[in-house]
Amino acid sequence: MFTDKEEMFVFMSRLDFLEMENKKLRNKVLHMSNQTAFLERSLQNMKSLHFAEVPGTVKSTSSLYKDYDLKLFLSLLFSHSSTVLSN
Repeated sequence: MFTDKEEMFVFMSRLDFLEMENKKLRNKVLHMSNQTAFLERSLQNMKSLHFAEVPGTVKSTSSLYKDYDLKLFLSLLFSHSSTVLSN
């Protein structure tokens, strides 16, 4: 069996490990939350731009998924993601 000192060392090591894992998970959650907020703003901007293209008409939101809109959205996503990941 372990001595008291060894048990304390094992306990403290495990505690340190769990604290580091918790910190990593908090950072990942924060990063994903920021990405979600960015994507929501990007989608709203795309909708605004799309509806502004033809004054006086209301287009279906399904038209947002045309190739051009999807490529623009993905380029915005990846340009932002690479900026966030490099920080």
